[in-house]
Amino acid sequence: MTHPTDSPAPPAAPTRPAGGEGFLPLFLAVLTGGLVVLGLQLWQDGSAPPPAAPRPAYVIVDSDTLLQAQLQQAFTRPGRREASAGPQVAAEMQQALATAFERYTRQGLAVLHKAAVIAAPPALDVTAAVAQDLGIAPEFLDSARHFQRTGELPALPPAAEPDPSPPALPPAAP
Repeated sequence: MTHPTDSPAPPAAPTRPAGGEGFLPLFLAVLTGGLVVLGLQLWQDGSAPPPAAPRPAYVIVDSDTLLQAQLQQAFTRPGRREASAGPQVAAEMQQALATAFERYTRQGLAVLHKAAVIAAPPALDVTAAVAQDLGIAPEFLDSARHFQRTGELPALPPAAEPDPSPPALPPAAP
């Protein structure tokens, strides 16, 4: 039999986790942390320099100036002032230009003739670099540019006369 003193214990009251305020403080802590991270990200992006503009996939060469400079330089060499040397110099120059341009095309760059370009930044003009690769002296490149601006052909220096004597033979071996 049951005694009145043996009654079951009353149900326990629900308990709160230790620390006591529940979900709200955790939510506020996560929200504050997220806002701080977002603020730092926006601050860093604002202080970073703007991205550099991509370089165009082409270079510009003034091959007319290069040919003019090459002709002037070639005609200052002994034996190159006759009219028949012009086509030979032009053919050599065409081959040299093709080789120089191939270097740029292997890099994925198109080579445009300066006359075909309406406007471009000066950094894309590689005429001086190609002239250096071709062995054209800077004074001849400047002279060719002067000729193109003014139409005045510079006076060529006197050609050195070739030595009419035959070359000396090396000494005979004993």
